[in-house]
Amino acid sequence: TVTGVQTCALPICAATRDFIHVADVAEAVATLLDDGIDDGVYNVATGVETSIIAAASFLGMLAGGLMPVPEGPDARPLRSVGDATRLRGLSWTPIRTWQEAPSEVWQDVSRVA
Repeated sequence: TVTGVQTCALPICAATRDFIHVADVAEAVATLLDDGIDDGVYNVATGVETSIIAAASFLGMLAGGLMPVPEGPDARPLRSVGDATRLRGLSWTPIRTWQEAPSEVWQDVSRVA
């Protein structure tokens, strides 16, 4: 613990990822099926980078104040963010934040507990 706060080691701290809500992914797939798929690749992404440490901090807050402590080597690749320009051309856009998914799960678990 750090000053009475429960901690956990986190080896990946500087890396970023493009997290997306699963409901937005499902809507992207439905859009592609409804509009027909042209040849090529369609990326399903928000285009927003979130650091692993920020994501871990958010999840720790949901879990009652668990604080991640960076320790060890950074992950490779350091940055990862998607470009969904082609899919957005079909009028799709993500409408949820990545934080909504774990918040919804935590709320459901809290109701059962």
